[in-house]
Amino acid sequence: MLKFIQNLLSLNIALTGKARSLQAYDEALDLYGSKDFQKALPLMKESAELGHIDAMSLLGSMLLLGQGTREDGKQAEIWLQYVG
Repeated sequence: MLKFIQNLLSLNIALTGKARSLQAYDEALDLYGSKDFQKALPLMKESAELGHIDAMSLLGSMLLLGQGTREDGKQAEIWLQYVG
């Protein structure tokens, strides 16, 4: 029974992280579309760190192009490697 409860808690934590990842990505995408890159960048990074694959890709592109931050090819490469 304890193992079952632990599994349920793990699932709940995973789903909460997934929901936050989607929320952060949606907010970041709206800001990105408005060309408000400085506000979009931290939300995109949060979503990417939570495992959102599209956020990883867009974050890598933003870092590569210097959108919302200085150009950072090394960090861009790291994020873009996650998406293949």
